Amino acid sequence: MSERSATSLVPRPSTSLRPASPASPASSVGGITLPRSLDEVQPGAMLFLDGNGDLLAPWKYRAAQLVDSAAWMALIAVASLGFALGPAGLLGPLLLTALYISVAARRQAAWRPLMLYAQGRLDDAAACCEEEIGRARSLRGLAIARHCLGAIEARRGNHRAALLHVREARRLCEGDLRLRASAELLALEEIWQLVNVEEVAEARALLDRRRPPERGEVAKVRYLGVDLYVQFAERRLTLDDEALWERARRALRLSSGASLLALCAWAHAERRDEEMAAHLIEQARDRYVPSMRGHAPSLWEWVEQRSGPLPEAGDDVG
Repeated sequence: MSERSATSLVPRPSTSLRPASPASPASSVGGITLPRSLDEVQPGAMLFLDGNGDLLAPWKYRAAQLVDSAAWMALIAVASLGFALGPAGLLGPLLLTALYISVAARRQAAWRPLMLYAQGRLDDAAACCEEEIGRARSLRGLAIARHCLGAIEARRGNHRAALLHVREARRLCEGDLRLRASAELLALEEIWQLVNVEEVAEARALLDRRRPPERGEVAKVRYLGVDLYVQFAERRLTLDDEALWERARRALRLSSGASLLALCAWAHAERRDEEMAAHLIEQARDRYVPSMRGHAPSLWEWVEQRSGPLPEAGDDVG
């Protein structure tokens, strides 16, 4: 047993996987729940990121909505002025209005698959992605569609198909500086999927060529999991005690940290710290939802070997 006991890692009550209370600090904007921190993100939730790779703050989302509203008001004002100038004066406002409506429609179409995915409507989400790819309206829309298709195939357990979509999404994002945060996350997801298709040597090579993210909380936490997932696949733990301790503490603060907790449990089992491993497995199971199985099948198989069957889709997980 290590000097640091399992009881000192007991998570705060807010990290348990339960419905948010009315007092939850998460904010609902336009029907979309925007958590104020990564710790609040629930499994399967959509992550809205800013240009630095951090969660989009609710006030920034509201500001974007205000900008949209201001744009509409400006168009109405310009259209009114054009109407006063006669039929010829309406041409410019009408063109601007048509352009604005077109841009708004493209944006809505690009985000719709993610909304459907978050609702568990995988077939509908996949159909929307295929439509968006067929239209090929924007680089961003194509990247979102490919990324969503990768997530859908991973959830279904089709990891080679998921890998192809993730690679294409990463290639698209790398061509646009505004999407660099997404490109970082997709590069890490590519490594994860390489493990899932048992291309562990290639996953290790790609991981070794990458430096830990310097910014973006989401990418930093994702890197912690990918790094351990490669070690898990290699069955070779290289983390020292201090790094493993800090990683487990970070995982316990995450409502959606089941996979990282399970990986930390494996690492402690490798160190023959059975009490800590059992504690972390218990915490991972508490946060587990059946949709996670497809994303890391070998990891959850290991958890079941250690602690018994996990809930299946449709089971009452309390």
